[in-house]
Amino acid sequence: AVSENDHGLADANELRKLIEPQAAVLAARRGTAADQARLTQTIAAIENSVGRPEAFTDADIAFHEAIAAMTGNRLLSLQMQGLRSVIRGVSQILTMRPARTTQEWDATVQRHRAIYEAIIARDEARASSAMLEHFGAADAAIDQLAASWRSQRGETSAA
Repeated sequence: AVSENDHGLADANELRKLIEPQAAVLAARRGTAADQARLTQTIAAIENSVGRPEAFTDADIAFHEAIAAMTGNRLLSLQMQGLRSVIRGVSQILTMRPARTTQEWDATVQRHRAIYEAIIARDEARASSAMLEHFGAADAAIDQLAASWRSQRGETSAA
């Protein structure tokens, strides 16, 4: 479903924008102390995996699945698990892009931290907003990749 083309990446990101901001709201509202501890472990894994795309991808998946689990909605958790291969594909493409800078890694970590902090603080509006900002940054990265791929193919504009 996701490969090195801008349509597959954009579709995956759009799907996640439909699901995950509301999941962040429910995680902030319903998460237990045990859920929060699991989320704390996943944010630490994200922070410790900077510069290592495969480790970062694993930590990123664990983070987003932990949020889904915090909602208490089993169907949502199953849906996120079902999307694991899509999420992995997007994460790998975005984290392994050649032009990724240290500042971009830091910004990605900070966006995850903002989601984490909002959920832990039980701030539903901020959790949703932080998740939307996270996917907005992914949209921008996808746009950059798409432009690069079009350029490599000798195309001048989006098809």
